[in-house]
Amino acid sequence: MKLRFVCLILTLTLLMSACQSAPAPTTVSPAEGESEIILELAGAAETKTFTLDELKALPATEGYAGTKSSTGKITLPELYKGVLLTDLLAQVGGIDPAMAIQIEAKDGYAMTFSPEQITNGNFIAYDPGTGDEISDVGKLQVLIAYERNGEPFDAEQDGTLRLMIIGEDTNQVTDGHWSIKWVRRVSLKPLSADWVLHMEGAITEDMDRATFESGTNERCHEATWKDDHAQTWTGIALWLLAGRVDDENKHETGAYSDALADQGY
Repeated sequence: MKLRFVCLILTLTLLMSACQSAPAPTTVSPAEGESEIILELAGAAETKTFTLDELKALPATEGYAGTKSSTGKITLPELYKGVLLTDLLAQVGGIDPAMAIQIEAKDGYAMTFSPEQITNGNFIAYDPGTGDEISDVGKLQVLIAYERNGEPFDAEQDGTLRLMIIGEDTNQVTDGHWSIKWVRRVSLKPLSADWVLHMEGAITEDMDRATFESGTNERCHEATWKDDHAQTWTGIALWLLAGRVDDENKHETGAYSDALADQGY
């Protein structure tokens, strides 16, 4: 049977996020950020706010971070400086094993981290030269950064704060969906179960929750459907997922192959 632009929506009601952040609706220059509130931290029992100066008064950490995009593009590691997420969460009682940590950006991008990721640095790492998955890269940590290579971020490109997964050396990069620009809020919420979507076609892919969430942002591949009870379901159109496994082109233009569909797969 021919598969042609099937509009089924995976009915998952998770908080959704983007392939990558689009330009933020508003920006704060580094000079203004020193006196203005730039970050909100919502714990289980209290909420705190921080100016840039107040963040810089917390223990500072430096490390190297780079990214690998969903299309395989590598952004080489650079030196970042900021506050570890563990140190920031200590301001509101620390990490609760029963709570997830959500990072939100000004443009609506949001990603959710598990306590284990934050405390143990459990992230997939890739070789910066080849893009191949690697292990034994040392300790990985989650950083709310305010400097790159000793300079404040460009307000138009990154905002005042940016989340990065840092290591002790330049020997690794991590998935780009973990890199969040224009960070504005960190909050704790009840922990939900992790999951993997297994897809088989000409190739096989196991898509984790974070990758799926990244693709369901309104500026990426978000699709919605309202049922007879006025409930809105959000997900990704099935034909887009089919395009990830029908051949080696997973995300570029023409990822969904009409020619292969016409052959009757």
